[in-house]
Amino acid sequence: MANKKGYAVIRFVTSNGRCHKGSDFIKGQLLADYFKMCPQVGKAQLVQWMRQLLKQLEQYHKCSRGSYYRYVNPYMFVLTAESKIVLLDLQEESNRELVRQMQREAIRAKFLPPEEPHYKRGSMALDIYGLGKTMQFILAHTDIQPVLSKFEEYTYQKIIKKCLNLKSEKRYSSVTPILKKFPKLTVRETPRLRIVLSILAVLIGIFIIFSDSTESTAEAISHTAADREGEKEVIAADTVLPEENNAEQQLYLELGRIYLGELEMPEKSQIYFTKISSEDELAAGYEKIAGCFARQSALGEEQELEMALLKVEALLEEENLELDYCILLKGYALLKTAESNQNIIRIGEKGLENIVSTEKKIEVIGQIAAAYAEIGKIEKALEKYRELKELTEDTEELTEIYIKMIQVLEEADNIQQAVSLCTEGVEELPYVMELKIQHIRLLCLDKTEAGQEIIQKYIQEWPVITGISEFQELQLEVPEEG
Repeated sequence: MANKKGYAVIRFVTSNGRCHKGSDFIKGQLLADYFKMCPQVGKAQLVQWMRQLLKQLEQYHKCSRGSYYRYVNPYMFVLTAESKIVLLDLQEESNRELVRQMQREAIRAKFLPPEEPHYKRGSMALDIYGLGKTMQFILAHTDIQPVLSKFEEYTYQKIIKKCLNLKSEKRYSSVTPILKKFPKLTVRETPRLRIVLSILAVLIGIFIIFSDSTESTAEAISHTAADREGEKEVIAADTVLPEENNAEQQLYLELGRIYLGELEMPEKSQIYFTKISSEDELAAGYEKIAGCFARQSALGEEQELEMALLKVEALLEEENLELDYCILLKGYALLKTAESNQNIIRIGEKGLENIVSTEKKIEVIGQIAAAYAEIGKIEKALEKYRELKELTEDTEELTEIYIKMIQVLEEADNIQQAVSLCTEGVEELPYVMELKIQHIRLLCLDKTEAGQEIIQKYIQEWPVITGISEFQELQLEVPEEG
């Protein structure tokens, strides 16, 4: 590696389930400088490096207990002599000049959003925005061999777009979900969708070649119609057309399902379903479902959507059920009725028997739990959320599960049990401020002397909590004594 320099970088150490930060001094090159000098990179190497920089930022957030890196850009990542990506330690004096350079307008304009033109206060949203810009920089400054496929290109652009969209309700709340969506290296780890689309591309190519050769054969035979062998070949060419049409229908159906269920592009899926909906009942059902997904509403079409969901469920075959069940669950969620919640529970439980991937299981169990909560079966909902807890060790996901369980209990006016659940959550995740805030909020509602003592204990042990806006809002809500 040319022009190697020495840099103070962060070293992450995990001990007893906790992450700690240390500092190290290594030889390497700033990632931005490396790609400017050596743009040629293998696809596998690129994926590995990009996953490493995602992992570095994820670990930083887990170890930093509520603080953020702030200066996320390709000048803050170092490529070591061992071909590893690491983060610069901004607290070290030797990196102060680099940090000062990050304040230059030319740098800020490239890696900060227009509405936040200066590196002032850090936030998760700004770190993720910088991450999106870093990935964008890497793709723009590299010559990848072999070149990215259309689907790979789409996957990267979709992730980057979501990173850069600060105003979307569906924006990333941490780096962890980005890692889960990001391509991996081995064949076993490659997303199922990429494999399916590759197979489909091959099938489509075969179909086109087959169609062309059939037309050429028919044209040649027409010149020798008097020949009996030619007549037989004409008949053979005619009889293959139904099979050809059936193969085309299957391709359109599979592409439509993938765009609807995996890529979450309902408008695109409708194009394929519409081509065959007049001849295929399953496609007709999916066409209606895709239309409602595109509008994110079933308003005025509740009955038609319900009929389409029932039709699709009845016509399902024993293949690719994981994808189909997930589509059905999202469809019933649009109906927002007691009956649709019962269907979510029924289909979800049935779907869990066929779902293999942990990510999909987490999604489905979460939907079942929410459906139980909607119909007032609180204990069943809590049971499912606890089942969900067993499937993940990720702090962000565990926090979200605890928050949902607390909301379920609070909506059922079971404040005491909600307080107990907060205590459990704080003990399991002692560095998560959000759970402490929830605990304090509920203790404010409970208004017991013991509760006030717990609040004071939190303030003494974690004085930083008083600077959090959510805590300050709670203090305003608490009536002053005397």
